[in-house]
Amino acid sequence: MKEITFEGRGYEINRGRDVARGGVYLELRIAGDRRVGAVAEIFLYEKSGDVVFNSFQKEIAVELAEILISEAKKSLGVAEK
Repeated sequence: MKEITFEGRGYEINRGRDVARGGVYLELRIAGDRRVGAVAEIFLYEKSGDVVFNSFQKEIAVELAEILISEAKKSLGVAEK
């Protein structure tokens, strides 16, 4: 788990595996708030190599999405095509 602060709010970036979907992911959560699920995720389908960004909130700052994408490039090995 990695903790970051964006615009005064704490977030956690967690790595996980989803066997049912066949891949690994990074999810962005509000730190310390388990009532709210993930804010966003980057999912890497291992079989196809496809990468998907999912937002689970109506609005998410582009800069916050860019932080998650940057982390995915490092920790999931997501490469630009």
